[in-house]
Amino acid sequence: MMKPTLVLFIALLTMWGCSKEEFASTPKSEKYTANNVEVFQNLTCSNHTLVKPPVDILYLVDNSSSANYLSTTVRNQIALTIQSLSQEFDYRVMVAPLLSDGGSDSFRPVITNNAGAMSTSVNVVAPDSATFFGPPQGSNERGFERAYNLINQNRISNGGLVFRNSAHTLVVLVSNGNDNETSSYLNGFPIVNQGAYDTAKARFFTLKSNLAAQQFRFFSMVAHTSNCRSGHFLGKVYIDMSRDIYLNEQANDQSARATKDSYDLCKDEYAIYSGVNSSIRQEIVGHTYNKWQVSTSTAPGAIDPVDIQVTKLTPSGAATTLNINQDFTCCSTGTNVDTRVLPTSGEPKTGTFIDLTFAGRVSYPDCLVVRTRTPTEYYGYAVAPTRPRPETIVVRIRGANIPQSTTNGWSYVGYQENQNIKVDVNGNAAFPALNRTGYFIQLNGTAKYASGDTIELFYTPAPL
Repeated sequence: MMKPTLVLFIALLTMWGCSKEEFASTPKSEKYTANNVEVFQNLTCSNHTLVKPPVDILYLVDNSSSANYLSTTVRNQIALTIQSLSQEFDYRVMVAPLLSDGGSDSFRPVITNNAGAMSTSVNVVAPDSATFFGPPQGSNERGFERAYNLINQNRISNGGLVFRNSAHTLVVLVSNGNDNETSSYLNGFPIVNQGAYDTAKARFFTLKSNLAAQQFRFFSMVAHTSNCRSGHFLGKVYIDMSRDIYLNEQANDQSARATKDSYDLCKDEYAIYSGVNSSIRQEIVGHTYNKWQVSTSTAPGAIDPVDIQVTKLTPSGAATTLNINQDFTCCSTGTNVDTRVLPTSGEPKTGTFIDLTFAGRVSYPDCLVVRTRTPTEYYGYAVAPTRPRPETIVVRIRGANIPQSTTNGWSYVGYQENQNIKVDVNGNAAFPALNRTGYFIQLNGTAKYASGDTIELFYTPAPL
């Protein structure tokens, strides 16, 4: 009779063998779709820098005997106009009397918002500390000559300390009379001495040339009608000079005004500085680039150089295609890489860049449209999480069966830990790596799958 212990042992062996065979015979399948190629299109534009333009102003205020007829309101408003000067300018304002008062014209007070850039010898004063009205000095008013002499004497290129080369040079003249050198009065109406007037105008044109001024303007605040108030006379030659110099500048900021650059003292037109402010053409310094960021990623191979398309756009909408290896090369990566070369190197960015050749450089205000895509990735392995019976393996890529072949199909490798499954078109390891652990089936020859492809793996697990 068989012992009970031996019977139990045989029964257990039989049960274990059945369970093992049952579990091993259950077919399995794995399915994996590789990431699709991503396409990106970005429009970015070049930048610019707004520079405070240098603005030099000579402010001449009437101190002739007729200035006594200027009301307290007029005097206060004229002093306030200077506070309306745009802070977007790097300005210097020399304040001087219209008629010389015997003081030194080389040390007239100057109002500025950039005192640190001036010589310490200059008498810099706050706007509310400037004296705009001195005691009357007679009636021989020679406004054009006075304006020319003060600027010429105080220009830096002539040994002075105030008026700069290549600045916007402006004269602002306030008077309730007329220039006595270029005009006279007959029965209260001005008669122009045309020869003297033309000479004065020519001197201003020469002064502009000597200063290499960005522009030269002559603003006047004078009476536009005769005897509109007691002591006020039509300032005809001042009105004419404002107009003629404005027209010589070929400016357009006063197109809506009948009297270009001249404001009517009779109508209390104190907004003369609105005209001054609008006359300044803001300086824009465009940036030029030799690198252009196309991705914020610094990973090698983030962009496929074969399929990059670059188009330059102008503000008018004109489009120009940039050619790879002629106008740009692709691609480089880096951290805090300077992208511009002018006006200085700068604008550091991090990521992937195209490198612009000299012919392909981009300058303000142009833009670039860059169309890129991620590279096509190839995979040379399928991975099963459990050990398969090799004779049961079926591999399908894009729905098609792949034969077993060591040259152009699949072959079983076996268990691998942290093995890179990415390859290049030639079957060599590709990076950045995509590591997997499991039972590897190698894909040989053309039997690889790529970005967007689906691979299916069918097999029966091997016995435990």
